Amino acid sequence: MIKLWEQRYSPELFLKYSLRDPMICTELLRASSPAGRALTASKLRHNIINLRCELAGIKAISLYSYIPNIVNLLEAKQLTKSSYQIYLKILEVYQKQAPPAALIEEKLSTLACGLMVNYKGALGKFKVEELAEVLEPLLLEFQQQHQDAKDRRTLGFLTTQLNFANSLLLNKLTSLEKMLIYPYFKFVEEQAALPWQRVCAAAARHEIGSPSLILVEEMLPVSNLIAQIVYSQLVKKLPNYHSCRGSLRDVEVAHSINRDLNMWLSYLWLCILEESLTPFKEELLILCLMVLTSVGVKWELISTWIKLLSAEVLSRATPNQRLIIEPYLTGIERLFFEKRMHLDADL
Repeated sequence: MIKLWEQRYSPELFLKYSLRDPMICTELLRASSPAGRALTASKLRHNIINLRCELAGIKAISLYSYIPNIVNLLEAKQLTKSSYQIYLKILEVYQKQAPPAALIEEKLSTLACGLMVNYKGALGKFKVEELAEVLEPLLLEFQQQHQDAKDRRTLGFLTTQLNFANSLLLNKLTSLEKMLIYPYFKFVEEQAALPWQRVCAAAARHEIGSPSLILVEEMLPVSNLIAQIVYSQLVKKLPNYHSCRGSLRDVEVAHSINRDLNMWLSYLWLCILEESLTPFKEELLILCLMVLTSVGVKWELISTWIKLLSAEVLSRATPNQRLIIEPYLTGIERLFFEKRMHLDADL
């Protein structure tokens, strides 16, 4: 399961250029080398990281200004300090996970001779366990500020701040450098909100060959694709929908929706592996409702979201797997309907 989790951040998934162009290939290999990664890290000096984290906090506070006192000045400073430490560690691990210099030289020589290059290993090896272990103390400190807060909507604030910080820092890099380091930034943002480690722990308690385990092992690698497809369907069905951050087509809104769809899916896999709706009911449902009621999100969006997500997941399942999934999808829809009825009655 950990290998499947790791595949979400494989550098090859984020390549946006054709590897048939020798010039691009050469620059990509150089950027991936130990020297290239050191150069990337040097562009994100301590003062730049600190400034970008402060700016990200200011942007997040401005965006969440509709929620009174979601974070105070002291908390905002602490969040900036925590995120600053997180990014320093990311750069440290990013350089550590560089491919050997000799391998890069070998690939460059092959390329210079006009021969085809096998890029396996040349873009570095994203080791999710190593990164998770190094970042765990810092992420726990970061998440603790959400857990200590009275308002659970602070989780949305934290992930938004990380999203803004990621964007601000990536803007300092070349397009090829961005592609190589982006998986590390994506990992941190997801770690703040998605329970992947709990999914892996729950999977470890299943026997090999367990139908639920096989189901999740098959679905986990396509979770990103499912999220992207559902997002596209949402845009088509609700073309005029707007939130506080803009329309569904806006880049930052699209990013947030895809992340949140992945969050839903990760909680669905967790519920299936734990054979209980408790994680969804006691965590994600409460968070969703707090955000929905505070920003005035229409039930039309969440209802459409659930239906599209359920349909896409079921379309990828075998008949026997549908028997496993359907009770959880039905249960999730029922929980939202019950909460909606309760909220409507209170209005």
